[in-house]
Amino acid sequence: MADPFLKKDFASIVQSLLGDLASGQGGRVAITDDTEGSVVRTLAEAFGRELAVCYAQLDQVYRLGYLDTADGASLDNVVALLGIERRRGGYLTGTVTFTRAQPAPEEIQIPAGTPVAGKDIPAFATTVLTSIPRGGAEVTVAVRSAERVVKPVDPQKLGPGALAVMPRPLLGIDGVGNRIQLVPEQQDETDDELRQRARQVLGRAKLGTVEAIQLALGSLGLTQVDVQEPTDRPGSVEVVVGDPRYDEDDGLRAQAAHAIEETRPAGIVVRIRGVVWVSIRVEATVELDEAVPASEQQAIEADLRRLVTEYLEGLGAGENVREAKVQNLLASHEKVREVYPPAGGGGWLLSASVGGELPADTAKRRLGNGDVLVGAVERARLAKGGREPIVLRLEPPRPAVYVDAQIQLTAPVPGAEESLRGALRLYLGNLGTQGAASLTYAGLVGALPLDVKNALLSAQFTATHVNNGQVVVLSRDGDLTALAAREQLQLRAVLVMGPK
Repeated sequence: MADPFLKKDFASIVQSLLGDLASGQGGRVAITDDTEGSVVRTLAEAFGRELAVCYAQLDQVYRLGYLDTADGASLDNVVALLGIERRRGGYLTGTVTFTRAQPAPEEIQIPAGTPVAGKDIPAFATTVLTSIPRGGAEVTVAVRSAERVVKPVDPQKLGPGALAVMPRPLLGIDGVGNRIQLVPEQQDETDDELRQRARQVLGRAKLGTVEAIQLALGSLGLTQVDVQEPTDRPGSVEVVVGDPRYDEDDGLRAQAAHAIEETRPAGIVVRIRGVVWVSIRVEATVELDEAVPASEQQAIEADLRRLVTEYLEGLGAGENVREAKVQNLLASHEKVREVYPPAGGGGWLLSASVGGELPADTAKRRLGNGDVLVGAVERARLAKGGREPIVLRLEPPRPAVYVDAQIQLTAPVPGAEESLRGALRLYLGNLGTQGAASLTYAGLVGALPLDVKNALLSAQFTATHVNNGQVVVLSRDGDLTALAAREQLQLRAVLVMGPK
């Protein structure tokens, strides 16, 4: 049996009435005269029309009670349940462009209501859902100020680049900014825009006080905000702000305290403070893939400094500084062949300190993989004052010393050539790291795998110095070749002879 509460149209109502009259159910006389113009059909159609109108009106009333389907004054009544009123003219509007450095590997969605902010201007939010498509690098979307502008804002503060901060960073988005002037809006908020804003309010309500505090501080341009709820202190919230401006600007700190006071729920104690800064210094030797003029070398160094600076500035409170990440950033430049730790640096690129001279605190903060440990209420940044925080020594390619090995065995050794190559590469690499002054026959033979040594009849090694063309043969104990500064040992050919 069909659901009697489903909306019916005129044709289905008439058909149902005529069918019921013709059925004769309940002992009634069956009325079957349903021809066009008959009294029975005319009465059924007249009643059916009025009932269809009633169905349509009830359906409209039903739809006007929901956010997705209400419109006009009815939508105003629906959102009023959330304490929201339709925005009238007087808001600032414009567009912002979300960007990526590289094409997006997948679609990246940017929700409606995503906040964006700038300095000394009202907070803004996107008005519609949008996304960066797969393979794309940017998308432009409309924004509107979160509050009505009562006092006029200096137009110079609303120019291109005024909005450049994401209070809540989005995964996969590298930057945001407005490319055109922000302007006052004259028209009222549309139904679609009002629906989107109501959904955003509902979303914030689900997230509770943490999201509200982050949005309040984000409206001041503070992006590095960590809100913590200690489990051992119910009713208490700790807010740690990792933006350098917060420590340097007394007025900004007062505004942040006021914003939290206006946002926090009744009965909740909120404490706000800046982070403890961990000063980081980066020092490395960078080998280029070719010798370049001084001007180009300076440009390469500037690019490398920028990469390291952007990485450290992007770290939030409590995020460790990764040694491997810094090394990979330096090595990512197309002109860089290799990156080495500095002499006397213990084999690491990073050193750290808190309120002391570098590297006073590095030992206790150094993790096993070289990362620098940063506490929950701390944040890393480049060291200020004193020595240069980023010291890069750019050097031309290291001259190679090619080593060829010829091994004579008395008995077959399975996989001899492969194991020889692995052992000799490891030995030569260690010599280069240690800055050895010479390469010796005894050292090379000592590095051979044990099964090869047991079957060894003779060994001959040839070292070819590329920088001066010198060729030295090492075939017995006492043979050696001196290594000049920065020469790099590289295994070339390995020949294994003997029984198969």
